[in-house]
This record gives sequence, C-alpha cells and structure tokens, in this order.
Amino acid sequence: MKNTWMQSLEDAGRPLLRQNQPDGGTLLISPWGGRVLGLFVPGCEKNLLWVNPDLDDPLKAEKLLASPLWPNLGGDRIWLAPERDFFYPGFPDLQRYEPPTQIDPGQYSVDRTETTTRLVNIARLHSFRLGVSISLKVTRVISSAPNPLRHEKELMRGLEDVRYAGYHAATRLTLRGQSGAAVQGWACGVSCNCPTTARYCCQPTGIAALEPILGKLLPRT
Repeated sequence: MKNTWMQSLEDAGRPLLRQNQPDGGTLLISPWGGRVLGLFVPGCEKNLLWVNPDLDDPLKAEKLLASPLWPNLGGDRIWLAPERDFFYPGFPDLQRYEPPTQIDPGQYSVDRTETTTRLVNIARLHSFRLGVSISLKVTRVISSAPNPLRHEKELMRGLEDVRYAGYHAATRLTLRGQSGAAVQGWACGVSCNCPTTARYCCQPTGIAALEPILGKLLPRT
C-alpha cells in the first residue's frame, strides 16, 4: 500500500509509521505534526481520512512540505484555543493568521509498541494578546480500538459485509510552570465524507481530558 501522498512525505524525509490493528485494519501516523493521516479497513486501500490533495502532486507537495508556515497535511490533528492568543502575531490586528508551528508540525518524539504509538512534543508558545510565553507538553497515545459492536449480533444482522476500522487517541496537554495564560487543546479530524471533531478542555492543573462531542460508546470485553 503506497499512494502518491505517502511517497511525497517519504521523499521529503517525513516517513509515516504503520500500525497494524488486531482486526486487520491499518493506521498511518505522521510524527511530523503528531497526526493520524491514514485509516484503512481490512482489504481496502481507500483512506477513511482526508489528506491534503496537494500531497498527490509532487511539485505542490514539495512546496507545502518546505514552507516555514503551518502545513495542513490533513487527517486527525491537534488544535489550540483561544486562537486570538496564539494565531495572530499582530494582535489586536487580525490580518495575519498563523497557526503555531511549535505544535504542528512541532518536534514529536516517538515511543512504540506493537499496538500503540506515543508521541510527545514539548514547546514554548507566545500569547500575543497577553504578551507572555508559556511552556507546554503535548502527549498523544494512539492505540487500537476494537469494533464496539462486535458483541451485538442482533444489531449486526444483515451487516455482515460492513467492515470496520478504528483507533483510540488519548491526548493530554500539560502546562509547565506558571504564566497567567490559559490554553485549551482540541483534537480535530476530517474524514473523506464529513467532518468529525472531538474536544478536550484544559483544567487549572493543565491536564486535558478527551471528551467526544457525540458521547461515548464503550466496547464490552
């Protein structure tokens, strides 16, 4: 399995990490940006996640990956709030909009097991609104997620041809030291057909807990 966008990343020295799922699905993870870029069901090469189409064009891909500005690769990514603090270098002038590259693409270290990938990025950001800097640590742990309906035989009746692929992403944002600035983290993903978003909110301790907007469906063991 190797599409043009995968080759573009590899040619730029940004290779993907492949994580095989117990149910036969496949994840492709980009340490550059701390993103999940590929999600594939067993036996199918169609990516369930949106990837920037510029990566399919070698010339556009080279420009995108070499730019000093924020490179939107696609997939499942980390976002920060409030944007007015960290995305507008000329605040209160809102003409320049620059997502902080300290987080995406950042500099993520990687620790892997057979079924889990842990990405860690320590960065320093400047709040343009408050005029202060903050130090934070972003940790993402990406692991397999069994089909939550695998025990629901009645629900699955007539759906035997439906194939499943999924993953679990636990994201933690930890503030380091005191600065007086507040920051929230978001985990955002876009599928091939429709946008999906999950959110997590920063507590006073600086620990963020992931909370899906549409609720939780916990699999039976």
